[in-house]
Amino acid sequence: MSRVRTGNAGEKLRTAVEMSGDDSLKTRLNTSISPTDAHAIDVQYHKSCWTSHVFHPVRDATKTRNTLMEHPLQKASLIELINLVDVPTQQQAYLPMDSIETTYLNMLGPDGLENHSPIFTRKWLKEKILTEVPSVKSVPRTDRRKSSVLYSPDACEEGMVHCAIASDDDSVTQMKAIYKSAHVIRKVMTDFTKKDKPSTAIPVSSNMGDVPAELYTMIRWIMVGPVQDLENETRTSAVDRAALTVSQNIIFGFKSDRQVKYKPSSDMTTFRPQHIRENPQVLGLGLTVHHDTRSKMLMSLLNSQGHCVSYGRTLLLETALANAVVQNTRQFQGLYLPPFLKRGAFVFFAADNTDFAEDTADGKGTTHGTNAAVYQKAGQSVTQVGALPLLPEVAHEWPTLLTVIMQASQLRYLAVGDDQPTVISFDMALYEKVLKLLDARPNLKSTVVPRLGELHVVMAALRALGASMENSGIDDAWIEADVYALYEIALDESFMDNPHLREACLEATEGVEAACSKGNKCTKAESVKEANITLLEALATAEVVNKFKEWETER
Repeated sequence: MSRVRTGNAGEKLRTAVEMSGDDSLKTRLNTSISPTDAHAIDVQYHKSCWTSHVFHPVRDATKTRNTLMEHPLQKASLIELINLVDVPTQQQAYLPMDSIETTYLNMLGPDGLENHSPIFTRKWLKEKILTEVPSVKSVPRTDRRKSSVLYSPDACEEGMVHCAIASDDDSVTQMKAIYKSAHVIRKVMTDFTKKDKPSTAIPVSSNMGDVPAELYTMIRWIMVGPVQDLENETRTSAVDRAALTVSQNIIFGFKSDRQVKYKPSSDMTTFRPQHIRENPQVLGLGLTVHHDTRSKMLMSLLNSQGHCVSYGRTLLLETALANAVVQNTRQFQGLYLPPFLKRGAFVFFAADNTDFAEDTADGKGTTHGTNAAVYQKAGQSVTQVGALPLLPEVAHEWPTLLTVIMQASQLRYLAVGDDQPTVISFDMALYEKVLKLLDARPNLKSTVVPRLGELHVVMAALRALGASMENSGIDDAWIEADVYALYEIALDESFMDNPHLREACLEATEGVEAACSKGNKCTKAESVKEANITLLEALATAEVVNKFKEWETER
């Protein structure tokens, strides 16, 4: 038997387990802190089994992925990058390969990098650039630790891409090019359908898959033009968000050929909105504005400008969401199950009190409730969070705490079964009551693990540290060791209250220092004596002694 000892082996094992679809293997692997840390749970294997069930499946899947057609966003990013490399090199510029790689990754974004075909490497990118731009050559640096540099040995002023961009054409030819581009984009939008999106879902988070890659690339080029310099991540993200927003608004306002050719009976008839064209931008904005303002007029104004769905459509969506939650609770005997929760991945919980209108004039009309949240890892660095329904009860009541624990235990059972504990985070007040509750319920004590939240752990540690130092005499030892002085603190407080005295005391102190360093033995003694008198007068004026006594009395 061999044991998994490297992170690479753990990553391959996780990939093979996910490809197999075996729930028992997923549950076993998720008992570690990270799904890729198989070494932490002492996973062992036979070499023949590893070859058959891990090495070959992962290798075959990689080969299959490499043979897939390139994503449109990848093509657009590569075209833009080649233009970025070609134009400066034709102007006798030298471009380091690591900067080119960073720019390309920023253009792709997380989704494009994940769907990259073949798997992205710097070697692949360099070979692609050298193939597409024959005039560019790669030369290694003297320092081998740094990446190679791309340049054009036969640099000339008229590059093929630069001429295509900078050339001025007559208006008729330009308009024909625009018409052809619009026809291509419209055809792409007509054929565009979202993939892997359930028909019952209401998406409110946007990503590159919500719009055609060709449309998104065109809008991005219109906004910022072909890239003329290497970009950083922050600026690229800002442009990506703006281009994605505009692209989704265009998709929502798109009219099909059937709509355009239809002849209505009345001249006042407008286009009927197509629900299939709704996207996270228009849905999320409509739901957010209605939730925050409840204004029908504002919703109608935004809808008339094509920014969100109509007011009536928003009400239908909210009603559908509420009915979906009710149906969810009926399916699981009154327990709400977050839609992202999946089997085989460990879950954590957190609970706390939530108060509304806590301070009223007569102490009445206050509202108290209990909130609970569930956390589950969706990937190596992504954690999904979902809120459970609000309990209209005070959090510190025994029945409320018991309800929270039982709900969390049922959700934990649905996710990972009975073999794992239920881990719930509380604040200090609720944590103490939960411990007492578990002592009274032995059947829950063995399956529920309460813990303090991070903030309350720090607060408890600081309180324990202060209690251990109080009346221990360590402050006196620090004073004797000149670690800090109490009178220095009091003097600083006095100067803060009387800032005009600080300058006088500083000038008197500097006078003493100057008197000690100048003159001979006879004159120096007189100078020091006069400087000390000046210093004492400044301290007396500041009432330093009285301030010290007041500070000690308060302490």
